[in-house]
Amino acid sequence: MTSNLLKGRVALVTGAGEGIGRASVLALVQQGASVVGCDVDEDAVAETNRMANDLRPGSTRYLRGNVTNPRDVEAAVALAVTEFGKLDIVHANAGVSQPASLAGDIPLDLWRRVLDVNLTGLFVTFQSAVPELVKSGNASFIATASGLGVVGARGLAAYVASKHAVLGFVKSAALDYARSGLRVNAVAPGMTDTPMLSSSTTPEIRSGMTAAIPAGRFGTPDEIANVVVWLASDLSSYVVGATVVADGGDSIS
Repeated sequence: MTSNLLKGRVALVTGAGEGIGRASVLALVQQGASVVGCDVDEDAVAETNRMANDLRPGSTRYLRGNVTNPRDVEAAVALAVTEFGKLDIVHANAGVSQPASLAGDIPLDLWRRVLDVNLTGLFVTFQSAVPELVKSGNASFIATASGLGVVGARGLAAYVASKHAVLGFVKSAALDYARSGLRVNAVAPGMTDTPMLSSSTTPEIRSGMTAAIPAGRFGTPDEIANVVVWLASDLSSYVVGATVVADGGDSIS
């Protein structure tokens, strides 16, 4: 349902081509924001753009971009400012997972790729956007971390390390900008029913994973996007440097 919680606000969402990123774009648009979507998969982000403009014509723009490339992210920020006049919200959602592997067996090039996208990509996005966010005076930067950013996990040392580091960056950046009108926070999804999860699991594995979650099911991208909307809005105006874990109780069980 379309509302006006974010009316007049302008957002940038990275990793907007599918899953949580796509749901975030649609949720932000439904709440009145104008949004630029960015993803390495141009066809996927174009489809997100089409879906968003079906909800509210003219509400979104998109471009292909890699968050590890500062020029790409700078271009996305510039597109938001050129098309919509400013930038108030960033959802830094782009990320990659890893194949299961013992920590000592992870190839160095895979380790570097996971850290490059999940951590350096977050930093590049923040650094590119922060001048416009500070200019806004009432801005929100939201990082997609993970429920695995607060616990360990067998076979996923690179991914888990990257998401723990994301939370450290969020806490430190939040302190740096707390008095500038920019709030920095994170959403930490648990097992969420996205194409990334589907492509890396079998039905048998999914069944076992579901049984281990206290809520008894995977989360949906829309449920995570609702947290993003809350963190982007004035409803969370006193929330600074926080991590909102949305994992069906998985990390506390």
